[in-house]
Amino acid sequence: MILDGTGPADVLHTYAGKWFPFGYTLLAGMVFLVIAGIMIAPMAHRILHCMQMENGSQKDTGGQG
Repeated sequence: MILDGTGPADVLHTYAGKWFPFGYTLLAGMVFLVIAGIMIAPMAHRILHCMQMENGSQKDTGGQG
């Protein structure tokens, strides 16, 4: 219902019935973001390590300073 965007199959009448989809949507969204972050973190970590430049790693080219 939430993933395919069709909405509820029937009208929700009870108070708990109206709050359950709201809570479930928040939970499912947060779980999705956490899992996506866990999957992307190693790739992002490796890219950031490749882009890192240490202070003394390059030789002085004889420029100013």
